[in-house]
Amino acid sequence: MSESYWDSALRRRMSRRRALAATGATAAAAAFLAACGGGDDDEGGSAPEEKSGLIHTPQDSTGGAKPGGVLKHFFTADITTFDSLANNGSAPLSQSAAFAYPRLAKYSIFKYPERNQGTSFEGDLASSWEVSPDKLTVTYKLRPGVKWDPRPPTSSREADSQDVMRSWEKFKSTNPGASTFVYNAATAPSAPVESMTAPDSKTIVLKLKEPDSSILALFAGTTFSPMPREFEGGFDPKTTVRGHGPWLLDNYTPSVGFTFVKNPNYYMSGRPFLDKIEVPIVPEYATRLAQFRAGNIHTDVTGGFGGNQADIVPTKSALPDTQLLVADSFPTQAPWHLMFGWDGNAPFKDKRLRQAVSMLIDREGVIDALDNRDGFAKDGLELEVAYNTVVSAGWGSAWLNPKSEKDFGASAKFLNHNVDEAKKLIAAANGAGVEFDFHYNATPQFPIQQRVVELYNAMFLEAGLKPKLNGIANGPEYQDNYYYGYQSKGYAAGTKKGYGGIAAGQERPFATLALMVHGTLHKDGAFYHGMSPDGRNLQDGDPKINDFAMKIKQEYDAGKQQTLTHDLIRYFTDQSYYVPQVSAVKGFSLWWPIGNLGVYSNGVSPNLWTERHLNWWVDTTKKPFA
Repeated sequence: MSESYWDSALRRRMSRRRALAATGATAAAAAFLAACGGGDDDEGGSAPEEKSGLIHTPQDSTGGAKPGGVLKHFFTADITTFDSLANNGSAPLSQSAAFAYPRLAKYSIFKYPERNQGTSFEGDLASSWEVSPDKLTVTYKLRPGVKWDPRPPTSSREADSQDVMRSWEKFKSTNPGASTFVYNAATAPSAPVESMTAPDSKTIVLKLKEPDSSILALFAGTTFSPMPREFEGGFDPKTTVRGHGPWLLDNYTPSVGFTFVKNPNYYMSGRPFLDKIEVPIVPEYATRLAQFRAGNIHTDVTGGFGGNQADIVPTKSALPDTQLLVADSFPTQAPWHLMFGWDGNAPFKDKRLRQAVSMLIDREGVIDALDNRDGFAKDGLELEVAYNTVVSAGWGSAWLNPKSEKDFGASAKFLNHNVDEAKKLIAAANGAGVEFDFHYNATPQFPIQQRVVELYNAMFLEAGLKPKLNGIANGPEYQDNYYYGYQSKGYAAGTKKGYGGIAAGQERPFATLALMVHGTLHKDGAFYHGMSPDGRNLQDGDPKINDFAMKIKQEYDAGKQQTLTHDLIRYFTDQSYYVPQVSAVKGFSLWWPIGNLGVYSNGVSPNLWTERHLNWWVDTTKKPFA
């Protein structure tokens, strides 16, 4: 989208919503369908009435499920390592651990319309656990009879506590995410685990530095997924998978795809129903859509980071056997945010410019442009939307609605569109005409990122700011220098240099609100992005934010945690340390008719195949399985 077009649209006195739609941006993806938690619509009312007759209502068909069959899924990018103990990137976690490695516990499955709010757990590698009255000790009892992969070198050996201990030692010393788990007075003073011990072959004991409300969730996520101890010399975990999950990695061809087969020794008898999952690597959206339409991909390609909501209804019309689902909650993940640089004489050290940037974003226009709201409305589909804060709408009652200044407070204005007020702030900060670099991840993996940047760029130009787009085509370079550009330990040591201007980021999902707040906002968080009340000592963060994050992390009482979170939101919004993804939607997705589709959910991540999809099955009498 060019500046001249934007100006032309304004001269025609079109609404910003129509101007954005006219740019063709309605063909962009809705990138808001990731890890989901509970939430209400932004006005606090009930869901809109469904009038189209297009939406599929999830129905439990477990009683008629037929074992066997092949599901055809897809990945958008290749994997560089299967070793999730040493690497906490999204690929090893979602393409390896989520299929084939166990966790000590996992999220409980709820049946539609009920949902897990991220606070209910059940055993996985462990069958039970106990938290001491002082909340400083967690004792896990391992499940008897869990057998590792039947292939050498594990050869169906039964799992024991030494597998967990060896995995823990490697995780502590090599995984970047260990700072979220492993207490260290110098480098991770707010991490919870002081020690892990194994008093016998079936017991694991965690000793905590202090109470932590997220401790069960930490060990129910894929970040720490124990492996068999044969990874020490018996097999190379970078290239080989020997786990215990519902799936075994049967074949992997680099740049081509993966094949997972059912684990015959999985501890849950009769699950999964499917015999095989074929997963080609399909980077290009147009190819994914074509393969979906041909029946060669069965799972949704129109949502997620690389989809296209505008294709949903036309594809449904062309393929009436497909099933259209609406998300049952707003997502907790809000990946597309703006981070501010603090390097040198960076202009955004002045919070008035940060506030102005947030006010320049036309949230209603973005919803129309990226989420195809008008297009859905023409087909009788009403899209539920909400404005995000630093705590996204998917976190339910912990979220505050920026449209309600009465409940939110005065800083709500910085999360609402107001070009005139933004220009006043820019003038007061002597920022008119200021030039700055606008960095973003330009890898093909995230096509939505470039569309977001194009929209924001036009809005900044409208107010006289002068961004210079800097697309970074090297993913690791972007991660190291921008996403992790202000990590406290590296920044203090000089290995992280920071940057100037603005960086468009994509945030990962988090299992709990406390983990999200601490991980991204506390100075010692593993995903801290840099903030300072005076523009100095970025490694120390903002003392008030640090205090909020620690209190939220340690608070077990839900009501008290909510009050703390609301106070954090108000303060953070005033400081505008970064601009959160501006909106959340209960988006749509399109699938071929998979049995039990949308029925069972863990309330967290759709990538956790160990939980969410165990009850999926394929009816070979229906298209495209027939």
